[in-house]
Amino acid sequence: MATYAALTYGSARQAGLILGAVFIPMAIARVRRLPRDHRRSLAVVPLLIAACTAAATVANRSAYLLYAPVATNLTLGLGFAFTLFGSRTPMIEHFARLQVRNLGPAERTWCRQWTVVWSVFLFVNASVAGALASFAPANWWALYNGLFAYVAMGGLFTTEYVWRKLRFGRFASHAPDQWLARLARRRSAEP
Repeated sequence: MATYAALTYGSARQAGLILGAVFIPMAIARVRRLPRDHRRSLAVVPLLIAACTAAATVANRSAYLLYAPVATNLTLGLGFAFTLFGSRTPMIEHFARLQVRNLGPAERTWCRQWTVVWSVFLFVNASVAGALASFAPANWWALYNGLFAYVAMGGLFTTEYVWRKLRFGRFASHAPDQWLARLARRRSAEP
């Protein structure tokens, strides 16, 4: 939405300068807080956004700003998909292991399948963002990239998390998991 507002009320160069002044220090601070061994891989997306912002500022072309979500989704999609090849651990399995160290075979299969789902979602999201950046009015682009894409991501994340918890029954002590544990007990008590 900040990109849309900046482009609506000023030039691409002004938008790039404003976004760069806000985004670049924030991105640097976040990357510095990351563990050293994760910095290179997790800095890719902020660097892509910074590159799009710099290109828009130098060239005074708004298209570079509009394609930042495309670059972000493609990079994340490739990152997820890359973990599906060879003997790599699927991305969703990495996230699941943050909560449960030892996953069973069914859980590992589940994580692999959901890594495929996320890869496809991110590539589709990049395609929609690219189509809107190329062919749609700026307000459509802003509505999709500033609202609908985030709602879809949140829905996909929530769906996977809830299904995984209900299917495998590994609940943590925090409130959302305890609520899901009660729901699972009720479901299993029903005839």
